Amino acid sequence: MRIFIATRRERAFRFVLWIFLGIALGLSSSAQAARVARGEKAMAATAHPLASKAAAGVLRDGGTAADAFVAAALVLSVVEP
Repeated sequence: MRIFIATRRERAFRFVLWIFLGIALGLSSSAQAARVARGEKAMAATAHPLASKAAAGVLRDGGTAADAFVAAALVLSVVEP
């Protein structure tokens, strides 16, 4: 049976790593909290702004959610690699 005992240097490294990880996660969550979007009638969210714009345009013109999905998928197939 082998017992692993961390040296002072390893413990310090782990501590610093956890601090940086905590800071990174805290910054990313605060940045996401600042980007809250709300819609009164309809909303479209995709991986690319042009696809979201196309889907929102379809919804604005009276299309259904299925129509907006197809429009967004078509735009994403063009703009995404």
